Amino acid sequence: MSVQRLCRYPASSFAGALHAIANAGGLTNVFNPSLARFGGRWHVAFRAESHPGEKPFRALYAHGSADEFASPLDLSATLAGQGLPRVADPKLVALGERLYLTFNTGHLAGASNALYLMQVWPTLAVPQRCEVDARQTVEKNWAFYLDHDNKLSVIYSLSPLVRLRHVGGTLGSNDVLIFERVSSNESAGAGLSIGTQLTFATARTAYLVAHEKPGALGKRGYVGRLVQLNFDDRGDAKLSLSKTRLIHSYRKLLPPATRHNPNLLWAVYFAGAVLDSDNATMSLSYGINDLEFGFARVPLAKLWK
Repeated sequence: MSVQRLCRYPASSFAGALHAIANAGGLTNVFNPSLARFGGRWHVAFRAESHPGEKPFRALYAHGSADEFASPLDLSATLAGQGLPRVADPKLVALGERLYLTFNTGHLAGASNALYLMQVWPTLAVPQRCEVDARQTVEKNWAFYLDHDNKLSVIYSLSPLVRLRHVGGTLGSNDVLIFERVSSNESAGAGLSIGTQLTFATARTAYLVAHEKPGALGKRGYVGRLVQLNFDDRGDAKLSLSKTRLIHSYRKLLPPATRHNPNLLWAVYFAGAVLDSDNATMSLSYGINDLEFGFARVPLAKLWK
């Protein structure tokens, strides 16, 4: 088994920029940053506390350069007025000429949560709920993309591969977005779940970082695995899986003294992946044990072994 320690490839400018806006705003427990490059600037969504011990965690969004972000927008406060109980697992995704945020409403006792897609750039728009028949009680991460016909599509599951196609509602409106399943015999490997959104190397080849969840004594950990998807003329995808496990460091795999989730051994939670323009390097953003964050800029050849 190959293991790549991302601490060997620090993207210190991103880390410094996020630390700076956290310190300026009095934010604590900053984690799970989702990095995107769009419209000539860098964007980041992340989770944090506005004061120590605050629950649920807030979701925030900022943009700027690689070494300086503007003051963040508090998405949780902004969307509270629209009846959303919480904004969990925020991920940024570029769709055509707009940048979007996808998120879910977390674990709700005795009820299904909801999953949303919302434009954040160049202007902030309303969140649009996303629905599919026979959905799970708790929906976490859908990987949104525009297919080769410029139609909104989703990677819904990796094990097995399930794609969704958009069949109802208008993106950029107040509509609920309706999807239907398109299944495949492909599978990325047992137990893998979607981590980041897709980052495209070409019009037909994309990558995402998936989560592998080794377990022991009823608890689980999270590590990353890079997945490549090659789309054909019909929109079907063939999956390939890197043999390399992605972690921050071996030290961060030790169970932390503080745990927000009692079922978690440790977590390297991947929320952002951006291929550089030459497709030779990838910028990764991730959370560590729901307590802190990491950024890395890694040669693609080091991730794909």
